[in-house]
Amino acid sequence: MQPNTRLLQIMGAIGALSGFALWALWKILDAGVLSDRIALSIAAFVAAGLGAHLALSGPLAQKQAGSRALLLGALTSLLVTLAALRYDDISQTQPIAVGFIVVLWHLALPFLISQGLGRGFRHYPTLYAEAWNLFERLIAAWIFVGLTWAVIYLSDLVLSLVGLQLLTLITEIEPLGPTITGAAFGLGLAVMLDIGGAVVPALLQRLLRLLLPILLIVVVLFIAILPFRGFDAVFGNLSAGVIFLVLTAMMATMVTAATGPDNGHETKARMLSLSARAMAGLMILPALLAIWALWLRVGQYGWTPERLAAALLMAIGLISAAFYLGAAARSVWHQAIRRGNVSVALLGAGLAVFWVGVLPTEQIASRSTVARYEAGLTTVDALDIYALKAWGRPGAAALARLQEKADAGDTALAALLADGSVTASAAKIAKLRAELKGLLPVQPVTATATRDAWIDLATDYDLQDWSRICTPDASAEPALCGVIVGDFLTDSTGEEVLLVQKQGTNLFVSGFAFGEAGLKPYSVSAGGSIGYVPEAQTDALFASLMAGPPTLMPAPMNIIPLAGGIMFLPNSSAQ
Repeated sequence: MQPNTRLLQIMGAIGALSGFALWALWKILDAGVLSDRIALSIAAFVAAGLGAHLALSGPLAQKQAGSRALLLGALTSLLVTLAALRYDDISQTQPIAVGFIVVLWHLALPFLISQGLGRGFRHYPTLYAEAWNLFERLIAAWIFVGLTWAVIYLSDLVLSLVGLQLLTLITEIEPLGPTITGAAFGLGLAVMLDIGGAVVPALLQRLLRLLLPILLIVVVLFIAILPFRGFDAVFGNLSAGVIFLVLTAMMATMVTAATGPDNGHETKARMLSLSARAMAGLMILPALLAIWALWLRVGQYGWTPERLAAALLMAIGLISAAFYLGAAARSVWHQAIRRGNVSVALLGAGLAVFWVGVLPTEQIASRSTVARYEAGLTTVDALDIYALKAWGRPGAAALARLQEKADAGDTALAALLADGSVTASAAKIAKLRAELKGLLPVQPVTATATRDAWIDLATDYDLQDWSRICTPDASAEPALCGVIVGDFLTDSTGEEVLLVQKQGTNLFVSGFAFGEAGLKPYSVSAGGSIGYVPEAQTDALFASLMAGPPTLMPAPMNIIPLAGGIMFLPNSSAQ
């Protein structure tokens, strides 16, 4: 038997068995014979273990792959269990914690392969090659899964012409679908293993190297312009910190691609080599700027689990940037980059485990929220009750503390907690209604009573959404939204309201009619026909709508009435 055929058989069988096992596990868990926490731990162990076995098979022998997959499955299950312990309802477990666990699972695979091959945890050429190859194999395997189901769907269409229903058969035999998916995934991995998996990683690395000078120019321009642009304008929100964090990660990826797995495989082009070395030295700047942006955000709004996760990632980015800066100052800088990458990966994995399993993120965030309110840094309207309810037991303890303050005489806080709303208190909604009445221009200008009646009937959700979109920031023009009142619907009496929202280069129009049960939204065909227009035309169109009362005219077309709406054809000759 040819080695490639045997590999296909083994990997296909493992994949099929994995798919069947996951289906069987799902049926057991769905039966409710186990508690939620035990079911979660078992599910995490089985899914992580089977996935690791498939990923490790090929580079390692089956026995080696199996033993290491069991270890990784057990560690993953432990971390998932610890992350869920802070919640009475395990479904509330923070997605960020789950995301960290998934990243740790992927990060561990190259190290397990290198150790299984007897090269230890710090053999950079093996780690480098296996990290790229694993990425390629997993992507290719999922693509093959998609192609497999596309062929099955096409086959069903063909066979249905002669009375055979293939998809119906697969649906009726429940384990067949997961088994097919698992088998296809295993076969996809086997094919990529058989061809060596060197083409795509090499292609990606070459392309990343070519982009080095472009990204370097962008970074240099940003650093040169930043003092003139103003730091406050750049660091006004967390998105700036996220951008700097992503930029740091991209710079590290490009430098890593330029240095290659070992000596002799780094880029030979002088311009690319100089660009990579300069980028390694400059990486410290976006890493520091990311931390600064986060620090300003925390000072404004306090800690949340999301900001603590960002702090962890930014700390890893700063450590990596420090390694790169030291490496760039050395004569043999390529090797220093490689050693730094291994150290940062191991340290980052340790910090991520600490964040998920040890660091009380929800407790820190909950205490920060209460402390800021007690210090007068957060108003009652800005208290995020929804977030506290989502932070498990620490959030519940924080709400109990706030309830004590409310019972002690904090009437505004008592109203917020008594309201029971997870989005806004009654006082905040009343404030939003008053603000929108003063914010939204109306045409005709005499229709303020209709506009105010429309705002009074709007839902809490709509009011908050309109306030977020229509309230200009310091750099925006005063009017981002406007209201047009008129008799737009011919089959009803009275006036209707159109809300025109300007968002970038788009205008969005929403229609509302007054009914016995309150406001009734209706579709506005103009919203679809406006679509995307150049920014200058958007501004002019919005200005014209707000300049005076609109002129109504009959539509130059007939319509086809349908249940729940109408069908019409645009007058193409007029376009």
